[in-house]
This record gives sequence, C-alpha cells and structure tokens, in this order.
Amino acid sequence: MRTCDECQVGFSGALDRCPLCGSALAGEPEPAPFPVREAHRPARAARRALAALSVTALVAVLALGWWLDLRPWPVALACVGLAVNYLFLRNVLAHSPDFVRVAERYFLVLLAGTTLWWLADGSPVAASLAIPGLCLVAVLTNAALVVAYRGAFVHDYAKYLIYSLGLGLAPLLLVAVGAASWPWLAWACAGATALLACALLLLARRPLAAELRKHVATQISPIAR
Repeated sequence: MRTCDECQVGFSGALDRCPLCGSALAGEPEPAPFPVREAHRPARAARRALAALSVTALVAVLALGWWLDLRPWPVALACVGLAVNYLFLRNVLAHSPDFVRVAERYFLVLLAGTTLWWLADGSPVAASLAIPGLCLVAVLTNAALVVAYRGAFVHDYAKYLIYSLGLGLAPLLLVAVGAASWPWLAWACAGATALLACALLLLARRPLAAELRKHVATQISPIAR
C-alpha cells in the first residue's frame, strides 16, 4: 500500500499522488480490494430496450391506476419512481461503476422512493415495513461486508457506512411520531445499526478514522481556497 508521509494516510489502487495534499506517495502500489467491474458500454439497442420497458411499465401503472380508481398521488409517485429508476439504470449502463457501489446507491434510490410514498400517502405499510425493512437489509449487508473485509471495505465505502449508521436509526423517528403502527422492525433496524457501529469500532476503527479525516479535509479544502 502506498502512503503519504505528510498526511500519514495509506491508499490502495493506482494513485501516484496524495488526493489530499498532492504529495508523492511512497511504497508499492496495492490493487483496490473492490476493482471496478469492466463492462461494455450499452449499444443503442440496449438503451432502446431499457426505454421501451420503462415506457411499458409507466403505461401499465397509469392503466392500473385508472382501472382501480386509485388516488392520483400514489399513481404519480409510482410514475416518478419509474422515471428515477430508468435514469439510474441508464447511468449505470453508461458509466459501469463497480457492483458494490451500484448496490449502495440503488438502496438510497429505493429508500427515497419509499419515503416519498409515505409522505404522499401516509401509508402505515411504508412506515412500519417498507422503510425499516430497506434500512435493515442495508445495515446487515454493510455489517457483513465490514466483518468480511474490515479496513479494505471501509477504505472504499466509508461514506456509505456513515449513511447506513444514520439511516439505520431513521425508522425510530417514524415510531416516535406515531407513523409506524408496528414498531418492532424499526427496533430491529436500530439494533442492527448498533451492531454495525460495534463492528466498525472493533474491526476497522483506524481505517474509518483515516477515511473520515480524508473526507473532512476534502470538504474543507475548497472552502479554504
């Protein structure tokens, strides 16, 4: 692993200079633990197929809403969700990020859509099951990856772990305001978040602290200029 003598931070991957201070890195390069997944850019036919499927799903949602005489808010929210899903998948096909990063981002997209559903409809299903369930799956997945890969996972995905720690406690707010009629899944999500925090402190405390310093320095640098 290459290290920066000025910042005292180690970096994996193909880096020659420190992204924080610009100093030359010392040591032998080390491959990133989660290499970028190579994928061919989608052909025009693939993009057309994705667009056709999205339009078909959109028409089906509108037809179902009209047939069942649903309220306009849930139908409009479903249409917005399909549009966001199309843009997200098209971006994935175009830029080919690695699988773990795609999964972390897709969780955030799903959680945002589910939260909009709850805000628009006030559905107890969204508040009691959908939102806590999504957060619980994300927290448990990240905890398993931390246990399996420790500092290597923290090095590349620290900000998503911070998101998980915050969002894992969010369902408790729904319980506190009385939106969740069944609170047990929210409490299970909070317990899993506590386990994730313990795993980070016990197994990857130093890499996490180094990544947090790096992100804070990255945010402060443009302000200082």
